Amino acid sequence: MKILFLSNSIGGLVNFRFELLQALVKRGDSVYLSSQIEKNTSPKVLEEIGCKFIETKMNQRGKNPFDELKLISVYVRLIKKVKPDIVVAYTIKPNIYGSIACRKLGIPIISNITGLGVALENGGLLRKISVWLYRWGMKKTDFVFFQNQESMDFFSKNNIKPKEKSLIAGSGVNLEKFKFTDYPSNNDEENFLFVGRILPQKGIKQLIDAAQYFHKKSPQVHFHIVGYKDDPHYNQLIEEMDANGIIKYHGQQTDIRPYIKMANALVHPSYYPEGISNVCLESSAMGRPVITTDKSGCKETVHDEVTGYIVRQNDSQDLIEKIEKFINLPYEHKVAMGRAAHEKVAREFNRADVVKRYLDTIDRLVK
Repeated sequence: MKILFLSNSIGGLVNFRFELLQALVKRGDSVYLSSQIEKNTSPKVLEEIGCKFIETKMNQRGKNPFDELKLISVYVRLIKKVKPDIVVAYTIKPNIYGSIACRKLGIPIISNITGLGVALENGGLLRKISVWLYRWGMKKTDFVFFQNQESMDFFSKNNIKPKEKSLIAGSGVNLEKFKFTDYPSNNDEENFLFVGRILPQKGIKQLIDAAQYFHKKSPQVHFHIVGYKDDPHYNQLIEEMDANGIIKYHGQQTDIRPYIKMANALVHPSYYPEGISNVCLESSAMGRPVITTDKSGCKETVHDEVTGYIVRQNDSQDLIEKIEKFINLPYEHKVAMGRAAHEKVAREFNRADVVKRYLDTIDRLVK
């Protein structure tokens, strides 16, 4: 079988689709990948396992309609060249324009809604255009995987009608890579970890408010940030806070496991329209409690007060109170929370199960 993957991110394919791509190659399928190459990323690791990579440039944030429509032509030419038996698409533009190209050429496609995107969250004209594009582009898409119920409900409410749809456990988490690790034994200090792009929607203001509060009150409480600086205002503020010892900024990292291992808990105050938060899954898998928001894509990863805490979106005071509540827990309770977090994701978000869902769906649609 010949399978073509469309994505806007080679990093996403490497970090979240590797096991699926590996499984397809191992069983004898020919796997082609179409994506742009972002800074500090490379398709090399995927080519080494047998995938064939075709660079496809696109502007992730572009809104020029002429440039957008060109992507349909790019995908049509690509599909004609590769002649796949099926296409698998991730992220908004590959989902929409890839579906249009496949519908035109009579090729089955599986799309994955990894989140609705900021345009749909913010409302206004851009939301109306985005809904229209989804409705036009993904009508009669053969199969759509949704990572949370809110995304699926949005499609139904807005009359976006693929042929088939189903929920899936996000990208899942690789339990062999993100192995359970013993809880930190140093009970004299608390290390809280934030992993993600430094953006307002990722809850960076709420995190900063918490870090400033505990810096004044509790010198033994430390906040660590790992991630790409993506907002001019907060970029400068993070540098100043790092210099003043209020937070510790570690930059962007290719391997976050050492940082999860040293942390007492992950703090993920995001209100970004996510599918399922991968960093919440990865931290939980390694046995760390998670403090995150009641936003779809985040709340599904936590059993409140059992594997961590759920806080209100965009609410610094609630975040501070939940962090303080966590700090005051007995050490044995924190250890038990971490163990429960691991068990939850192992039971509900095992990547091996996600890979099997894809394999079964691909085989059924091609037959």
